[in-house]
Amino acid sequence: METTFEVQFDAEDFAALTIQRFYRGHVARRHYKLLLLNSASEEEKVLSNVADKGIELWLVEREIEKMQQDILERHRLFAYQVKKRVDAAIVL
Repeated sequence: METTFEVQFDAEDFAALTIQRFYRGHVARRHYKLLLLNSASEEEKVLSNVADKGIELWLVEREIEKMQQDILERHRLFAYQVKKRVDAAIVL
């Protein structure tokens, strides 16, 4: 009878170890999935920040281009007005 008890005890131990192994595996997989989701969301945030900075930089560059065009247009207008005044002064 002693050997039957040991066999039954071993079977219970084996069952308990198997259950623990599956549970720990389940917990580890769940933890791994959470880590993957967190890292993916962090990467998404970084990419979003980079994209936002790129858009902001593009908008600043467009604003600078508009200001430069405005400055050139004013310079041309001023040069035209000076030439017109010089021509008017020559006529007088």
